[in-house]
Amino acid sequence: SGGAAAGVGNADGAGDGGGGDPNSIAHADYARNPPPAYPAIARRRAQQGTVTVSVLVGADGSVERAEVADSSGFDTLDDAALETVRSRWRFVPARHGGLAVESWVLVPIRFALIEANAIR
Repeated sequence: SGGAAAGVGNADGAGDGGGGDPNSIAHADYARNPPPAYPAIARRRAQQGTVTVSVLVGADGSVERAEVADSSGFDTLDDAALETVRSRWRFVPARHGGLAVESWVLVPIRFALIEANAIR
């Protein structure tokens, strides 16, 4: 029997927030943001894909708004990604002139089924 995994890639244009750059781009705090649960119905139907979520990150790092920028092709996967980002994620806010500001980032979230015998 195979498993399932939802993983998160790097946000487009994301920096590490450090280096003293006064003009940075917001990025996800991947160390603390959980991947979405793989929906059981999607797993049973062998649905896989990558959802790109467009996120408006507030100056405090909260998710002000999230929407699907590029669909996985499956509403179930898209909805799982959106729900997790909206309810459980935090970001490192962008900085402009040394001050935290709101900004948009793109976050790819990949849903992939894993074959048990493929793992060695």
